[in-house]
Amino acid sequence: MSLLDAKDLTMRFGGLVSVANFNAAIEPGEIVGLIGPNGAGKSTVFNMVCGFYKPTQGRVFFDGKDITGMKPNNIVEMGLTRVFQNGRLFKKMNVIENMLVGRQRHFKASLLDSILRTPTYQQNEKLAYEKSINLLEKLDLINYIHEEAGKLPFGIQRKLEVARAMSTKPKMLLLDEPATGLNVEESNDMIHFITQLRDEFNITILLIEHSMRVVMSICPRIIVIDHGETIAEGNPDEIRENQKVFEAYLGVDDNVEN
Repeated sequence: MSLLDAKDLTMRFGGLVSVANFNAAIEPGEIVGLIGPNGAGKSTVFNMVCGFYKPTQGRVFFDGKDITGMKPNNIVEMGLTRVFQNGRLFKKMNVIENMLVGRQRHFKASLLDSILRTPTYQQNEKLAYEKSINLLEKLDLINYIHEEAGKLPFGIQRKLEVARAMSTKPKMLLLDEPATGLNVEESNDMIHFITQLRDEFNITILLIEHSMRVVMSICPRIIVIDHGETIAEGNPDEIRENQKVFEAYLGVDDNVEN
């Protein structure tokens, strides 16, 4: 059974069709790339899947349950977490504090427990700290634990955002352009990092990425959309050789005779 199943997703804004009849079935443990030119509708797909938009038509199923139109926080609780393109770290907080924010949903203490700092709250706090330390060690970020997030190298900030998302204990991550703004060395590190998430944590990943080098390196399967419609799907070699994909990215000169 697919972990994520998007069926005929369509999103209209007035008379504008942003996405039309998008379909994708993503199996557990897959890394799938979602690519296309600027304005193709990639972010709209993510917004429908994550609950930020309710599709005009179509359904989204996650882990066998219909999540269409559910609130984003409820979708996160089910195990589907999104990492945004624009960094959303708490820049003035240090690394461990950012990680602890990601674990808040696992706290079993009540609001009163937190105000009074009861033994129940302190036990939850201690467990959250230990889990966060363990995750930072596994992701090779432990050396930055007490550093202010906003002062970290940009590549480390991007990795910290993903690590914090991992604190929610997801079954699946939606990564929105994880390599944006990274140099070649940092991009290579991100490729290894994303592959590590899949291999060590058995995380399923759907990612949007403009860097074809990154997508072709880590995604065995790629879906291409243009003007809201799916124009191709296949492995990296099939996508490289697809004429529709070539035309979508480079355009077609109508004045050139065949």
